[in-house]
Amino acid sequence: MKKLLAAGFEKIFQLCKCFRDYESFGGLHNPEFTMIEWYRARATYRDIMDDTERLFKHVADNLGAHTVPWNGHEIALAGAWARKTMRDVWQEYAGVELNDYLEAPAMRELARKRGYTVADDEPYDDIFYKIFLNEIEPKLGAERPVFVYEYPVSMASLSRACAHDARYAERFELYIGGLELANAFGELTDAEEQKNRLEADRAKRAAAGKEVYPVDADFIVALSAGIPETGGIALGVDRMIMLLAGATDINEIIFVSVPDKIG
Repeated sequence: MKKLLAAGFEKIFQLCKCFRDYESFGGLHNPEFTMIEWYRARATYRDIMDDTERLFKHVADNLGAHTVPWNGHEIALAGAWARKTMRDVWQEYAGVELNDYLEAPAMRELARKRGYTVADDEPYDDIFYKIFLNEIEPKLGAERPVFVYEYPVSMASLSRACAHDARYAERFELYIGGLELANAFGELTDAEEQKNRLEADRAKRAAAGKEVYPVDADFIVALSAGIPETGGIALGVDRMIMLLAGATDINEIIFVSVPDKIG
């Protein structure tokens, strides 16, 4: 889709099936799922927050769903949604000043002090999420939806670094009742920096024994042709429907047809 931006398309979206295995989120993930993804040229990632909030409210209003029950909470969709930095939520829910833990050695020491088992060569992202997923994520958006933004730059290879603090990146996720629904970026448009970040990601995955994917050379060429400031997002449609339908398991809202006979 970013190749289309380079070709001159300024507002684009797709609603399609995606496939991702190797995950098990207790009824919140299916290997085949539906995603809506959109990009806007000359838009910031804060503009994409506005888009997302308007889209969700539009659907909810048409369904008469002014609140949604989730995880024992009745979450209000009306009114302004909360916006908090990642640094804010680490301080609020874990009592941690994230500025002090932006490198793997410091985060490793913090995790061990909090009782987590961490390997000496474990990547920063994996250590980060051990604390985040257990101590912070379940508490996000308990009363109203919240956009959590400004992730450590090492965790946002497709995002621009923040102008006010290059240690963080223009990335946000939407949470409602502890459920993550969307992942968005102020898109990185510098071809050389993007190539370097993707190569660094490949090296990290290789070192961790994970599957390594090739860098899309055509993508780098497209960025070299020039893309304006752009915001983009991917929103999980199945999880959105789960919330609005009051379902507790993703399999309740995914249609599955099982044939009587195989072969």
